[in-house]
This record gives sequence, structure tokens and C-alpha cells, in this order.
Amino acid sequence: MDSIKEVFGNMDKDMVRRACGRFRGRIKAVIDANGDYIE
Repeated sequence: MDSIKEVFGNMDKDMVRRACGRFRGRIKAVIDANGDYIE
């Protein structure tokens, strides 16, 4: 668990924000596609 915390702590904060910011849109696209493949 400590190694996971260390790696996460060393991740680029802006990259994490961008990835999290896109997550909601991707989940919505999957729901709108009834669970089918999305691009």
C-alpha cells in the first residue's frame, strides 16, 4: 500500500486533474450508449 501511495503522490497533479475531468463525460457517453462501445 505504501508503494501505491508513493507513486500516486509523485504523479503530475495536472495530469490527474485532466484525467478526472474527462471521467464524468466518458461515463455519461457509456450510459448514453447503453453500455456499448464508445470512442
